Amino acid sequence: MSDEDRLSEFLASLRPYLCAAEQAQVEAAGAWAQARHRGQRRADGASVLAHVVGVAEQVVRFAGRQAGLIVAALLHDVVENTATGLPEIAAAFGCRVAALVEAVTRAPGEAPEVSAERARVAGREALLLRLCDRLDGLQRAAGREAAGRADFLATTRKVYLPLAAQHFPQLEQALQEALAELEAHTGKIACTVPPGSG
Repeated sequence: MSDEDRLSEFLASLRPYLCAAEQAQVEAAGAWAQARHRGQRRADGASVLAHVVGVAEQVVRFAGRQAGLIVAALLHDVVENTATGLPEIAAAFGCRVAALVEAVTRAPGEAPEVSAERARVAGREALLLRLCDRLDGLQRAAGREAAGRADFLATTRKVYLPLAAQHFPQLEQALQEALAELEAHTGKIACTVPPGSG
């Protein structure tokens, strides 16, 4: 199935549950994501479009069919990876969506700890979105080169698992399961934290 077909299938799955205005907003966000991420790939080899749809699916899994959160999930990488700015998102989708996207947008060179803490401070929805982003990335991490994968796993264990355990135990369990599956698939990867950084 193509990434575009997967997006269409995901959007269609929401129709019975959202009012017409919510569905229109979610479909508009899907169109934005598709247009703005066209041709973009991630370090794990997946398309950015496949990733944002995957994050939106995780949001539905852990938070239900909340239109604003789904829209933010579909748009969460737009500011980070394109020329689109937060004012454009606010004008098209409202201040709540723009605030969620801002809370999970990593600034160039920003440490994962800082990014995760910013999402936590922004509120429960922003943290859930950040953790769903990490979970989808973890499920795709086998496609990363070995050193990048090891760093990604170490950061997941050090930064994201404790936040998930404290605020979203079901998400923490899903992260643990994804870690175990990845390690079984790729072989045990040493994910040690350098002395003095914990």
